[in-house]
Amino acid sequence: MKQITNIILAILLLTIASFATETAGAKAPLGFKWGQEVNLSECEDFEEVAMYFVTCKTKTVPKPIQNLDFVYLLLYKGNLVKITAFMENIEDDPYGTKGTKAYENMKSILSKKYGEPASSAEIIGRELYQESSEFYQCLMYSGCGMFFSFWGEEDGSQVAVQLSGLERGRGFIKLIYESKAYKKAMIEAKQYTNQEASENL
Repeated sequence: MKQITNIILAILLLTIASFATETAGAKAPLGFKWGQEVNLSECEDFEEVAMYFVTCKTKTVPKPIQNLDFVYLLLYKGNLVKITAFMENIEDDPYGTKGTKAYENMKSILSKKYGEPASSAEIIGRELYQESSEFYQCLMYSGCGMFFSFWGEEDGSQVAVQLSGLERGRGFIKLIYESKAYKKAMIEAKQYTNQEASENL
């Protein structure tokens, strides 16, 4: 009887652990759901970027937020595994005042939801572009500047916010969401590629 009780208890614990794994981590933003299928005919543009990977660009999302411009949905074998959301361009902002304010606001919102970032960097003027009016040029130049915060969840899902430059006085905010299935998909796709190369050589 005791053995049967232990077996039932073990099954219950496994069920609870499985449920926790499925529900924990970063949920897909903007009303999307991880793993959902996406009708490519509804994409503004789509492209096969690697084996089994397709990107879909769209301005239509289930739950839009203010200043959202468009999103890129990354599908693996037809299922949603990553979302990159681009906010509307920041204009007439040579000193980065509006950009840093928007970045800090988005960082604050995400911190309230996911806690303090696992990693965060707000650096400017380290290389080449050191004038205060060259804020966005600096962000475009590797090693000069970076405004980036990252949250990593226990299940492997990730969230990040980044302020990027386009040209003098112009930039944009980018939000990146990766599901727990994303890394697994990357590993699996690499194995397929290596296997194909091995068979063809």
